[in-house]
Amino acid sequence: MSEKKASPVAAVLSLAAAISLLAAVLMAYFHSHPGAEALAEWLASGGSLALPGTDPVGDAPLSLSAHASTSTRGETALITGSASPATAFSGRLAYHHVVALAQDVGARPAGTLESVRAGEYVESQLKEMGYTTSEQRFPLRYYQNLSSSLRIISPSSEAVAAQAAVYSTPGHVKGPLTSVGLGLQQDLTGLDLSGKIALVRTGDIPLDEKVANVTTAGAQGVVIWDDQPGSYYAVLSETSRIPVISVKSESGEHLHKLLEQGPVEVEMTVDSITEDRLARNIVATKKRGAEPKLLVMAHLDSLPVGVGANDNASGVAIMLELARLLSGESRAESVVFVVLGASEYSSLGAQTYLNSLPEDLRGRLGLAIELDSLGAGGPLLTGSPGNKADWAVSLAQQIANAYSIPLERYSPGSDGDHFPFASAGIPTLIVRRASALDYLPQEDVLTAIERPKLDEAGRFVELLLKQALARLQ
Repeated sequence: MSEKKASPVAAVLSLAAAISLLAAVLMAYFHSHPGAEALAEWLASGGSLALPGTDPVGDAPLSLSAHASTSTRGETALITGSASPATAFSGRLAYHHVVALAQDVGARPAGTLESVRAGEYVESQLKEMGYTTSEQRFPLRYYQNLSSSLRIISPSSEAVAAQAAVYSTPGHVKGPLTSVGLGLQQDLTGLDLSGKIALVRTGDIPLDEKVANVTTAGAQGVVIWDDQPGSYYAVLSETSRIPVISVKSESGEHLHKLLEQGPVEVEMTVDSITEDRLARNIVATKKRGAEPKLLVMAHLDSLPVGVGANDNASGVAIMLELARLLSGESRAESVVFVVLGASEYSSLGAQTYLNSLPEDLRGRLGLAIELDSLGAGGPLLTGSPGNKADWAVSLAQQIANAYSIPLERYSPGSDGDHFPFASAGIPTLIVRRASALDYLPQEDVLTAIERPKLDEAGRFVELLLKQALARLQ
């Protein structure tokens, strides 16, 4: 009898099965051995990510001159020569954290069960990395907008999309609309706003001061608008005496132009609740009692609209990945990671954490870095209030130049988690991106995350963190 030969197709299938079995065994090994993370990620991606010592874009080996110096004290000097930073940051793991927060939990305003679930996730991750964690609970005046509306009654009937300002008192008012510019004292000189609804543009002074000014002048309601494209989400620091709503820039322009043509009458409604709840910060350190030299912070809470994928699940995700990268190193004892709550409530979490720091410890903090909205938008932005962290701004620019990472310097305002620290004299650096999502929070969903930008930001911040630590040692 003649020998029966296996078909080529069967041979190929057998080979494919053997390769799949080998890959499964290797992946199980790599997942149980953190040191093999980069190779495991490469296998999981089908070979599209960078192996250690290779260009993250392709498979061409990087020369050692492209690396930052890796002395025992950390990276003490940048060595240029490549546009691709050789770092250990895992974009895949960072994106996993974004998914867990933005998709699995969703919107997580401070004071909600969702914010508690998000905090539990972050704390469990940090504990698994070997960090000692603690919670800072603090009171929060929780605000929920049940419904809000604005309608033009005359010269024609027209509904205008509107959102109640956080801490607006509830109420229903109707009357003539009057434009009062920026709501400054000089804008109101000689004006009697009794029975009227004030149209106020943002800028120059805090929103609370504007509302107080027009309330004192007799207004029975306030419509706030911003001249930047998109929606404006207004947050007061205390409950207003009259209803306050915000509208997007296009609607504000429309109302302003109608007023130029003649009298406009409107009616507005705010239905809301305000109650006392708790918010929390999560503080993670590698060694209890250690005196940190560097603070890394990112806020966990989101607005009630959208799911906060970019603002700020992306910043928290990068922080968690940085914590993992440092977890096995002694220099981790020089870093404290703080996940802030109630950022959207006038940076309440940041102020709470600052208040918990003794004066002598504040003086020894060499740098505080705020990570915010890093997964979508334009080029990376960095800036520092005052000039105490100018050295860190210059260092960030050197890193960006060395690796051809788009980076622009900007001047931070008084709105943000950085401000309490900078006001206390702590050198503070912000790393973020500008995005249209800043004005369209309802579109801040998981699909808005641009994974290459998340990865770029993470690799940049890793280099920045290590270089800053080397300087502060």
